[in-house]
Parts: sequence; C-alpha cells; structure tokens
Amino acid sequence: MIKKAPIISLLCATIYVIALKIITATGLTMVQLPLLPAFVSVSIVAIPLYIGMVHVRKYHYENSINFSQTFYTAVVISIGTAFFVFGILCLLEMSNILIPDLIADNQHTAEAYIKNYKPSAEEIAEINQNTKNSMAPYAFAKVHFIIVLLLSAFSGTILSLFVRNKDTFNEINK
Repeated sequence: MIKKAPIISLLCATIYVIALKIITATGLTMVQLPLLPAFVSVSIVAIPLYIGMVHVRKYHYENSINFSQTFYTAVVISIGTAFFVFGILCLLEMSNILIPDLIADNQHTAEAYIKNYKPSAEEIAEINQNTKNSMAPYAFAKVHFIIVLLLSAFSGTILSLFVRNKDTFNEINK
C-alpha cells in the first residue's frame, strides 16, 4: 500500500493545483460564487482519494478491508497529498507561474468584498493587512497545505465509512 500512496497523492495534488489555476484563470472570486471554490476543492481532493482507497482495498487487502485499514490508507494519502501540494506551489512560486494570479485574485476578492458589503474602517484595515500578508513568501503554499490536509483528512474519514466492507467491532469480538 505504501508503494502506491505517493502516486495517488501526486495525482491528487496535481489535479488540485490545476483546478486552482483554472479557478483563478476564469476570474471566479469568492464573492461572486462563494461555495464554488470550496465545493471544487472538496471534490478534487475526495475523488482521487476515494479511487486510491478502493484500489488499496482491491489489490492490497483482497477486497476485504475494515475501517481502521481504510482510515490508515486515507491518512497516508492525505499527508502525502498535502506535502505534494506544498511542494508544487513552492516550485510554482520560485518559477513565478501561478502565484501572481493567486495574489491578483486575492486582491480582486478583497476589493469586491469592500465594494459589495461596505465594512467598517477597522475591517477594511484588516482586509488590507491580510492582502499584504498574502504576498509573503510561500504564503499560498502554507495556506493550501493546511487546506488540503484538513479537507483530505475530513474526506478520508467520511470515505472510510463507505469503502470499508468488514465490521471492525464484530471482527475484534470473534
């Protein structure tokens, strides 16, 4: 199982970064469609994770797997995916490919929020400070590392319930 986990994790991370580029290239900000980036992120992380868990169930556990084994598989793939996303985004920042688009998208989102919701002066100052903080080195890589780690861990826990086909508790009592 450990031999296939990096391949599944790299596939999941690559799909996530490509979807991130597509979302920023189309100009869909969080203000225009607030749930689209979150829904896309969950879908993009969960679908390869599910495929990887089913692959591990089929080829490594002879199609008989319990919750703890699927959860372990999900955790390994989740951690690998988060590290690959971090690495890919760091490489893209060094080569100056995706990060300027993310910074511009962040600025457009902040401007649209200020325009549409008219926050107080304190909130505007906080929004401007957060926009400046997004220009820090490797800021997006760190943020997306945490996002992917949390999304994949949550998705992996839920998907473990669907992928398992043995009851863990009855197995222990026998």
